[in-house]
Amino acid sequence: MAPPASRRRLVGRDEQLAAIARAATADPTEGRLVVVEGEAGIGKSTLLAAVRDAAPGQVVRGAWDEGATPLTAWIEALGVPPTGPAGAPVPWVRRRLAELAADGPVLVTLDDAHRADSASLGALTGLVRQGLPPDVVVLVAARVPDVVVRADWSACRADLARHAEPVFLELAELSPAAVTELVRARFTSLPDEAAGRLGELVTRHAGGHPLHVAALLDVLVAQPDEAAVTAVVGKVPPRLRALFDHQLAALDPAARRALEALAVLRPVPTAALAAVLDRPGLAVLDDLRAAASLGLTATDRDVVDLRHELIAAAVREAAPPAVHQELHRARLGCPQPEDDAYVRLRHVLGAGLPHREVALARRDAGVLAYERRALAEALELLEAAGLEDDPVLDVHRGLALAGLGRIEDADDLLDAALARAGADPGLVVKAAVGDEALGRTVSGDRRRLARLHRAETVALPPRERFELLVALLREESLAGVARPELVDEIRERAAEVGASIEVRARARTLEVRQLVEGPEPAARRLDLAGEALDLARRTGDPTIVLDATELMLTAALGAGEVDRALALRDTLAVEARRWHRPRLIWATEVLESALLLARGAYDQADAAAGASLQLGQELGVGDALPAFGVHLMIKAWMTGTADSLGDLAEGAATENPTIPAWAAAAAVARARGGDRQRASALLASFRDRRAATASRLFDRPALCMAASAAFSLDDHETARLVRSELPADPDAVVILGYGAVINGPAALFAGIAAMTLGDVGTARTDVAAAEKLATSLGWTPWIDAARRVGAVLDGDDVELPLGMGEKRG
Repeated sequence: MAPPASRRRLVGRDEQLAAIARAATADPTEGRLVVVEGEAGIGKSTLLAAVRDAAPGQVVRGAWDEGATPLTAWIEALGVPPTGPAGAPVPWVRRRLAELAADGPVLVTLDDAHRADSASLGALTGLVRQGLPPDVVVLVAARVPDVVVRADWSACRADLARHAEPVFLELAELSPAAVTELVRARFTSLPDEAAGRLGELVTRHAGGHPLHVAALLDVLVAQPDEAAVTAVVGKVPPRLRALFDHQLAALDPAARRALEALAVLRPVPTAALAAVLDRPGLAVLDDLRAAASLGLTATDRDVVDLRHELIAAAVREAAPPAVHQELHRARLGCPQPEDDAYVRLRHVLGAGLPHREVALARRDAGVLAYERRALAEALELLEAAGLEDDPVLDVHRGLALAGLGRIEDADDLLDAALARAGADPGLVVKAAVGDEALGRTVSGDRRRLARLHRAETVALPPRERFELLVALLREESLAGVARPELVDEIRERAAEVGASIEVRARARTLEVRQLVEGPEPAARRLDLAGEALDLARRTGDPTIVLDATELMLTAALGAGEVDRALALRDTLAVEARRWHRPRLIWATEVLESALLLARGAYDQADAAAGASLQLGQELGVGDALPAFGVHLMIKAWMTGTADSLGDLAEGAATENPTIPAWAAAAAVARARGGDRQRASALLASFRDRRAATASRLFDRPALCMAASAAFSLDDHETARLVRSELPADPDAVVILGYGAVINGPAALFAGIAAMTLGDVGTARTDVAAAEKLATSLGWTPWIDAARRVGAVLDGDDVELPLGMGEKRG
């Protein structure tokens, strides 16, 4: 963005304008945030206006007001966000800024950030963390210090200050020379020497506070000559509030009442203001413009408003409390199309309505705050409502608690609220599913599953039933429960005439997810994943698209198409940050360590895995630590040192009884350590657990490790299981989860199982296919492993890979 060349006369702020210009042109590859700070009336809004006047490209603006709807300033600047995941604050703001910047430089000015809600401030900090789009400058003004403690803004500012990118500018009082320059600009007919004397007089009387200086000059400019001006200065009150009272006294009754209504009800549309006053709109506008001659109001973008919050406060305090209440009551009787729950709450409180009305208004505003992801404000409003046995309040309070990470409290509330939500299908589904801010976890959620089971018995309309089925199928699969009837019902609903593209896309995505750990050939999984992604893209729903893209990445990697998987990973990484999906942001980073491990770059893989762990923990992803443990286990297995992690693997097997893979890993470790009896018991436990659960989570990696341990233990039962469940697909790569770890070519382990069973011919064929695939991918450890197994099959005296022990005769 080019530096501003202001068209507005701005005195005493050259240094700040230059700093903003430098920030705007510092780096063309990324945007910039500039924060302007200062006390009330110091000129922050005037500075923002001057920069807007000078901006060469698009200009959008917004401001926060006390108790306004979450995201108010962003909405004024960028429009109303969509409902659902697409409207999440960080990704929505960043996407809208990028869209605007596609047509050229964009300046966004946001005023009164000290009043902003948590969702708005979260969007601001999220922008800085992720980086503003190129050609975007966001200019924010905040009152510092303030008479009110602003904990949210203080925390946000501290967060912003930890980053190098934001620029902070502090506005101080004007110098005497700047005050004199303002005098010369307002009193153009005065001789230069007289203007200098008046400047000194104004400085002594008002100091260098811009708003006080401007208000004083508004009074003085009406005087006929220097003598009159000098005489009047001594009569004007020296305190700013008293000065405003002096100006208000000059208004006629109608104009004063209009000004009172504006001050009490602001922000308020002109149509609503006219209706409240029961006067024609033009007459009200004329009254407000009359106040402009006294410096009390100003017109900006055809909107007449009070010139400053300090003036608004003076007008409000001058009006009796009974007038406030009547104005708010009248405003409630004049609803406007743009009014939302926060607008109603503000006027319900101001009108002094009965407790029940206030409680309902707080509840509805809390629901809106939750939908805008202003979670702290939502919880505060819902708890302040104090309604008993209100399912809407209880469900959304539980959702807000879950979003804030208070999971146990949320579950207690949602469990109880579900019983009272039966009359509202939407509430039933919300209570059952809960809030999933961080996405899926491999451990699942047993209390959510219990709620989903209860909700399953409720008669629901088709849309809500489908939402419930999707959540229920996921939780059942994580718990190891087979529910083929759920899959069938989802497919039937997708096949119905008139089924939406969203329903069809989600159904196909779920179908592909069921195949991730199954025996389906890699090429077939890839084709189905491609179809699911095509459908998902047609929906335009980011949640569906991201889910399908992740599955496509998995299918591509599982088919050995690494370049395609990496391209999808790059796309997913950008989109995950764009839509602020913490688990996906982490997952795209994990793939790097998996590929390094597959190539044998062990030290680099450890470093990348450590970085992924740190990122995951910073993002609050629960699976980050277990995934790091898996990395360590697979690396030890590949390097023949699995015995060093035997306790880790057994501990994980104990803690995760529904994930048989850990029992197989523990068997590998104990077999490598020479404890054949314990290894055999663990391998038997693997088979028993696998038979007892319908979940096939991490099943293919588990079968690979089981094949390795089975050879070491001469366990034919396990080897036969591997042969039946892990087809020797020559194109298939075994991966754990969505790419956290790569376990090598599937054919290698099918071949090892065949070798255990004495089927040398089949083993040779499979191992040769594995070597061919690993060679094409450049995965040195897996090339070496296949060659060693092949050499053993040929009768050579070589050490077996993966710590499988000595060659058997």
